[in-house]
Amino acid sequence: MTSGRFWKAWRKPLPPKSNSTEKYPSPKDFKFSTKFRVRLYFCDSYGIIHHSNYLKILEDTRVEYFRGIGWDYEEFESMGRMFLVADSYCRHLGSARRDDIITVYCRVPNYKRSSAQLEYLITPDTDDNLILYGLITLVCVDCQTRRPQRLPDQLIESIDEFESTGKKQLRF
Repeated sequence: MTSGRFWKAWRKPLPPKSNSTEKYPSPKDFKFSTKFRVRLYFCDSYGIIHHSNYLKILEDTRVEYFRGIGWDYEEFESMGRMFLVADSYCRHLGSARRDDIITVYCRVPNYKRSSAQLEYLITPDTDDNLILYGLITLVCVDCQTRRPQRLPDQLIESIDEFESTGKKQLRF
């Protein structure tokens, strides 16, 4: 038997902002988005994206976001640093089916000395109905020791420039 307290805690979604009047941000709040066609191998036997595959989609989007602001993972690793996922949260609000085209939005709402939080929305390409809301926290670590390292200044500048103005030329 499940404890009522556990059930309530489990069902309670992580709010995106403590003082927000809306539960989730709008796609209009995001300056970066990419399209993704749902492939057969991402789907379960019902033709719906399996829940575990959303994290793969978010990771692909994160790589494209960083590439778009001029930050390459190979360059990052050549500095002796890498990102580890410290925390991931997905709130499933709908579903996507095989061969649907979805839009994945990504932004970096905040960062600290050695970590960055990425926020995601997934919607159908045809409208703004939310399929998924996600938050992932990355920690910058030394490749050898796995100890936290300061985020590179160039990365912080690229994020700030893009997120504040949205005018940085995205490079793909």
